[in-house]
Amino acid sequence: KIIFISIATILVLAIATVTIMQIYYRKGIEQSSQEFYNGLPVNISRATYMYDTSTPEQAIGISDYVFVAKVNEIIRTEHRNPITVETGLFSSETITTPYTFYSIDVVKNIKGELITSEPIEYMQYGGINEDGESYTFMEGTELLETGKYYLIMADTFGEDGGEINVTEPNRRVLLEDVN
Repeated sequence: KIIFISIATILVLAIATVTIMQIYYRKGIEQSSQEFYNGLPVNISRATYMYDTSTPEQAIGISDYVFVAKVNEIIRTEHRNPITVETGLFSSETITTPYTFYSIDVVKNIKGELITSEPIEYMQYGGINEDGESYTFMEGTELLETGKYYLIMADTFGEDGGEINVTEPNRRVLLEDVN
């Protein structure tokens, strides 16, 4: 009986020690290589594409729409695609993917025909996470700036194809000189 209790105690202590070490190790890595946006940590998403979008010139060919737009405001952030991930030995959490929605004015259509007479919604992969304590962005992107003009090479997204979306960084270009 004493041997069994001793072995069980050693096993519990070993498991607890390994779990605590993993938590501190992960936190150390996150803190040492963490990027920040608006004072909050950023989770970076990476993707591999079946087409070349390494430059805006390459991205134009595969885009449904190419246009110059002025960003009016951020309307909302939706959190989609919930998944449950293991966070510890006996714990898990549900995480979602943030999508930021903007009101934009299409100033000039270059490819495709979007409405220019009134603001439209534009969706970007990434934004503030549901916990409000961090952001998620595609590598090389961040939120669009309100009041700024961009050249946007967008795709349609969603079940009905009604959402205008961009994920890759080379498919949106800040225009310094709008003229």
